[in-house]
Amino acid sequence: MYLSANSPLHSFGDAFNSMAGRLAVLMASHKELTSAVSHELRHPLMRLRFRHSLVMEAVTPDEREHNLERMSEDLDLLDRLADELLTYAQLERAEPEVRLEKLQVAPWLAAIERQGREMVGARGDDLALEFRVCAIELRAEPRYLARAVGNLLSNAIRFASHKIRVTVESDPSGSRIHVDDDGPGVPTGAREQVFEPFWRGDASRDRKAAGFGIGLALVRRIARWHGGDATVGESALGGARFTISW
Repeated sequence: MYLSANSPLHSFGDAFNSMAGRLAVLMASHKELTSAVSHELRHPLMRLRFRHSLVMEAVTPDEREHNLERMSEDLDLLDRLADELLTYAQLERAEPEVRLEKLQVAPWLAAIERQGREMVGARGDDLALEFRVCAIELRAEPRYLARAVGNLLSNAIRFASHKIRVTVESDPSGSRIHVDDDGPGVPTGAREQVFEPFWRGDASRDRKAAGFGIGLALVRRIARWHGGDATVGESALGGARFTISW
């Protein structure tokens, strides 16, 4: 809508144009989300259908059991996808009121460490997980920040070769949480794209991916709710360093 600067409705026209722009962005985002969800659902559903036919045609009990186990894995995958989609949709709908509070780092981080060591155990190798705490307190929303750090830790466990380091630090300039790994790292040209929902790269780091491309998008959203941001760069360990700063 174009209205002359001298028009008494000029401010109304500007507001209308701004609203129309936001609606266009929202519609494009929903279209992209629908396309991505369809893509993510297609492969496990195809595998389920294939495995179902193998179960129906199985000759021996072992053959039937093997294919039922594979079907169970795909059902678990769909369950995790549904959980991530619901979480993302819930957090995308409206920005929540994030109330920062004094957070004692040691007990809060201990729960995340337990979760991380369980994931390392499930990986089944000698991956070393190190925690460095250089802060006693943080000002943060505990539940959302724990979700963000947990997502970064899960991401690092997928890609690390031998070592992961989580560092929590705070000083008068602000607070930072770093998650370092010694994996393949993130190429410079993809360091913004990795935070986009459902983005999938084709580098060596992506070939190990078992997620759905939502986790890092949630990390950045939560970081920005805290008045900060999430970034990725090079780690001294040789892989990627993901940082939440606020």
